[in-house]
Amino acid sequence: MPLKHTVLLFSLLGWMSQLAAQKKAPPIPLSKAWFIRANPLGVIDLGDQNISTGTEYRFSKKWAVGIDLAYIFYSTMPDMKRTNGYIIRPAVRRYLGKGLTTYLEAELHYKYVAYNLQGWVGYGVVNNVAAWEEYRSFNFIKRVAGIQFKIGIQEKLVKDWLWIEPYIGIGARRKWQDQGLPDNATYSVQRGWTRDRVSPKVTDYIALPAGIRLLFKLR
Repeated sequence: MPLKHTVLLFSLLGWMSQLAAQKKAPPIPLSKAWFIRANPLGVIDLGDQNISTGTEYRFSKKWAVGIDLAYIFYSTMPDMKRTNGYIIRPAVRRYLGKGLTTYLEAELHYKYVAYNLQGWVGYGVVNNVAAWEEYRSFNFIKRVAGIQFKIGIQEKLVKDWLWIEPYIGIGARRKWQDQGLPDNATYSVQRGWTRDRVSPKVTDYIALPAGIRLLFKLR
């Protein structure tokens, strides 16, 4: 896991522990409450920068459903000309504790990103050697799907209308990559001192989502 993600993860753990340990009267549990929310850290995501908004409906004191939608507008992929994509995350959560501010959440995750790349594409590849090359643009497609489980704390920031919720979690994801070229074509991107081939593949991995949401309570 990248250093920045590690620092964020442990910072959130410490903050959430401090919030949970505060000695104060428990708040009145919410019910039939709507929230509009945003994840400001999406714009500095290390992989795919995005603008993320969503909503939560707390239909009882202990249960809520929500969904986040994000537009991906930039990526750090080498040789990229432009990027566009989206993320969808529907979820259900259960509130815990005396004040019902701590929650456990089960969330589905789906991401689709199209990277428009431009460079020299090789054709007629035999033993990783191309017979001829063409300078062109093409789309590199990435899709990610999975499920993740989060724990978080929801706290007021300003009166009853502005709230904040830090969260951390763990999940399992599968990633599909397709370079959008004929089977006998090859393309590689510069990574440091070497060039890595962009090729179709499927990868399974563990995700450690962490972040902070700002919430606006609708009256």
